[in-house]
Amino acid sequence: KIGGLPVSSLITGIVLTGTNPGFYVWWMTIGIALIVGATDFGLSGILLFAVVHWLCDLAYYEFLSMATFKSRKWWTQKVQRIVFSSCASMLIGFGVWFVYQAFV
Repeated sequence: KIGGLPVSSLITGIVLTGTNPGFYVWWMTIGIALIVGATDFGLSGILLFAVVHWLCDLAYYEFLSMATFKSRKWWTQKVQRIVFSSCASMLIGFGVWFVYQAFV
């Protein structure tokens, strides 16, 4: 509930996606590059890109849901800290790599 009103998971997902600045940054950088590449194949390339992108999102979120559900018994503060630190390190690594690629 938000403000005492019931909210569906669909509406929650839309609101959280719409307010996530990372969503817009991704589409203005990587997403636009993928779409431009797909246009080389015409309308069918763009449609194929959209379908594959959505299916990859679905598979990714299904995997996360199942992994989260199955890992509840061993998910401790220490494990969480290790996972979050690993993810942060990878994001920093990708950021450095993208900046490097922009100037090479």
